[in-house]
Amino acid sequence: FGQWLRSHGMEWGDAMSRQMNAVLVFYGSDPHLAALGFVWPPLPAFLDLLPAIFYPIWPGVISSGIGAGLVTSLAGAGTAGVLLWTGHKLRVRATTTLALVALVCLNPLIFIYAGSGMSEAVAAPFLIGSMCCATLFLRLRQDRYLVAAGLTLALGLASVYEAAAYGAALAFGLALVLWRSRDFLGTRAQRTRMVNLALAFVIPSVFVAIAWMAANLIIMGDAFYFAHSSYSARGQILDVRVPGSPALSVAHHLAGTIGFIAERTLPLLIPLAGILTARVVGRRFRRTETVLPVLVCLSVPVLLLGPLVYLHLSLGFFRYFIYVLFGAAGWSLYELASASRSRAATAIVLVGWALAVPATAVLMSRPRVGLRQDNVVIKMVEHPGRGALGLGLYGPPIADADQTADYLAARVLPFGRVLADASTAWPIAAQVSPYELGHHLILNADTHFASYLRDPTRFGIKYLVV
Repeated sequence: FGQWLRSHGMEWGDAMSRQMNAVLVFYGSDPHLAALGFVWPPLPAFLDLLPAIFYPIWPGVISSGIGAGLVTSLAGAGTAGVLLWTGHKLRVRATTTLALVALVCLNPLIFIYAGSGMSEAVAAPFLIGSMCCATLFLRLRQDRYLVAAGLTLALGLASVYEAAAYGAALAFGLALVLWRSRDFLGTRAQRTRMVNLALAFVIPSVFVAIAWMAANLIIMGDAFYFAHSSYSARGQILDVRVPGSPALSVAHHLAGTIGFIAERTLPLLIPLAGILTARVVGRRFRRTETVLPVLVCLSVPVLLLGPLVYLHLSLGFFRYFIYVLFGAAGWSLYELASASRSRAATAIVLVGWALAVPATAVLMSRPRVGLRQDNVVIKMVEHPGRGALGLGLYGPPIADADQTADYLAARVLPFGRVLADASTAWPIAAQVSPYELGHHLILNADTHFASYLRDPTRFGIKYLVV
C-alpha cells in the first residue's frame, strides 16, 4: 500500500531523508556511523541501514521510497503480532482477537503510516506493546511482563520523542494502580518487590535517554543538539515559514490551542470511549485502573503537544496524535479479558474501534487537519490518477528535485566537486549515481565539510548548492 501511494506521487520527505542519511553511512564521500545524524531518534535510522546496504545494486532504494517503507511495513506486521500474542496470553477468544486486530491495524491513521517509512510506524509495536505488557502484568501478576513493558517502552523512546510523555503517563498510571492495590500495601517483601519492578520498568528508558544525550554531547558538542539545533523541529519552525499552518496561528492563544488539540483528539478518543462504556456497563468504571488508559491516551496531546503548540514550538502534524490510538489499542484486549459481562464488553469495544475508522478518515480529509502532508484520504478519492498525491509539506521532494538532479549530473558533477547541505539537497543526492555520491557530491555529513567550505579552491570544490 505504501508503494502504491508512492507510485501516485505521495512522498514522505522525513522518511526518505532519513534513508538518505543511512546510505551516507556506507557510501557517502566520508563513510561513518555518525552520518545517520542526531535529529531523529536513533532506532529508525539504525533500521534504515538494512535497505541502505543495497544502494550500489539498486540506487533507487531511496527515490522509490521502498527502503523506509519496507521497515515500517514490518513494524506494522509486528504491531499485529503483538496484539495477537497479547490476546492469546489473556485467553481472549481467537475470533474476537482477530476482529480487534483487524480494526486496529486497518484504522486509516495506523494503516497509512505502516507503509510510510515514518518513525511513528516504527514506534507502534513498541508503544502498543508496552501497554499490552503492562496489562498482562495487571492481569497475570507475573513480574516478567512489567520488565517487558519497560524494555518495549525504551525501544519506543528510541523511535520517537513523544514516547517520553506516553511513558511518563503509563508509569504514573501503573504506580497509582499498584499503590492502591494489596501488592504495595502488603508486607515489606511485597513493597520491596514493587520498588525493584519499578526500577526495572524505568531504567531502560532512562538509559536510552542518557545514552542519546551523551552521543549528542560527545559527537556534536551539545547534549541537546537534537532538541534545539537548526535541523531540529524547533529550528525548522523558527527558520522556515509555513504559510497557513493552523498550529502557528494559535500559538500564544490558550483558547485557540485548546481548540486545536481538541479538534484532532476527540474523534480519535472513540475507542477509549468504548472502553470506558464497557467499564460502566460492567460496573468497573470506579476502579482505580480506569485512570490508566485515560492518562496514556491523553498524555501526548495534553502533556506534550498542547504546551508545544501554545509556545510556538510545534507544527502540530496530525501524525503526532496517533498515540491516542496506541494507548487504546494496548488496553482493549485487557478490557475484553477482565470484563464481567464479556459479550457486552466485546460488542462495545469492537463497535468503538469500528466507528473510529470512518471518524479518522473524515478527520484526515479536512485540509486544516491534514495540513497537506497527511491529507491522503480525500486526495485518493478526488484525484485517483497517477501523480495526484504530491502532498509533502514543501511539495513532493523527489519530484521537485528531478530537473536539478538531472542538470547537476549532466553539466556540473562530471567537471568538479559540489558542496550541499543534506537537509535540503538530499532529494538531489537520492537521484545521482553511487559514484557521484561517493566522490563528487559532498554533503555536510562529511567530517571535512567545514574545511571544504572555508577553502573550496584548495580542495577542488567548484560549486555550492544552496
